[in-house]
Amino acid sequence: MSLSCYFRNCVQMSTIFNNANLKSGSRHCYILLLIFVVIYIFIGVLWYKRDSLVMQSISSIALYGQSEKPLNIAIVVITNDGGTKGYSYAIDTVKCYCKIQGYDFVLAGNVQNSSCNHSDHYFRRHCHVANILVTGKYDYLLFIDADIGVVNPNRRIEEFIDPKFDIEFYDRFVNQEIMMGSYIVKNSDWSINFLRNFANYQYRLPIGKGLQHGTDNGGIHAYIAEILYEKTRHIELTNCKKIYNQSRSWTDLFVFESCIRDMMGVNTDFGHILIFKKGEGWARDNWLTNNMINLNRDFMIHAWKDKQLTKYGKDLPLKIGYKHRARWFNPLVGRIDLAKCNPKNTSWNYNPNLITTKEVIDAELERMYAAIEMEKIDRLSKMMEFIRRVDSKSR
Repeated sequence: MSLSCYFRNCVQMSTIFNNANLKSGSRHCYILLLIFVVIYIFIGVLWYKRDSLVMQSISSIALYGQSEKPLNIAIVVITNDGGTKGYSYAIDTVKCYCKIQGYDFVLAGNVQNSSCNHSDHYFRRHCHVANILVTGKYDYLLFIDADIGVVNPNRRIEEFIDPKFDIEFYDRFVNQEIMMGSYIVKNSDWSINFLRNFANYQYRLPIGKGLQHGTDNGGIHAYIAEILYEKTRHIELTNCKKIYNQSRSWTDLFVFESCIRDMMGVNTDFGHILIFKKGEGWARDNWLTNNMINLNRDFMIHAWKDKQLTKYGKDLPLKIGYKHRARWFNPLVGRIDLAKCNPKNTSWNYNPNLITTKEVIDAELERMYAAIEMEKIDRLSKMMEFIRRVDSKSR
């Protein structure tokens, strides 16, 4: 019964009751009417809130690419010969993950050809990624080093995609580097030009006997800084490059990278570029937590080279220190059976000795972060030594 109909019936009943000198009946009728109005308003508010929440959910989903048309996403791994030798454990997990989640897996050879003729194979990789984008087959690519493996097949790449940005990186945890071994890139003209121009940065690296430029690891910092600050903060950028141009060790290179990251500050949004903070990206180094993982926190793990896989026979794994950080324990029991990889089979077998709580992982990373921040301060304090050295030679 509608509210108006109920009101008319109450009025009619009130008239009858009044004619019968039953005034109490009239009062009861109006009390019932008041209760009905309150309930009607309450239900209306709940219905509005429900619709509002639904619309918010739809807006949120559409914002991150989960619209009616699913995104075409591929994971790209580039090896020297297009094979899996030396990285079979890591690559098998990625292949299985792609089958489970419905992504394409692209394993390409890092061949030197007329399109990508770079002599430095690290830079050449990014030229090949640009060429995959040009095919137009994919909306997004997740490029990863061959030694990055998946530990949680239930996570989705879309969790990290923000359509506002053309390319997304994450911070290496152990130093001030932007991780160049993995990024999420959108298929756009800007992204393609960014990758091609970066590949060509090989020809602009510091030249000199014994210099350590770090190939693409070092080059990405100079390249991004030029895009962001060439016109607006030229003096600061020049000072950082003075360090880069005389870098003779990884220690020197880290000073240069710290200089650039100091310019960039704590920001994560750089227009077309997003850089996830330490510990917030899709992958991290395995040794940071002695190969311990948490499935609610971790997605991908970096540094799984076949020849450095370490086995142990005790109940708990041996401690892998910084000196031996290339070694790793496999959190999975046995090899991945690719024939069984499908969307209905997401339960992998894990070594219980290598599974821990999120709180343990966070505490270990927090401890590591504090030590790395102190190293950053030490590196920044060495900047003047490099700058004075260059300035004294130019006089």
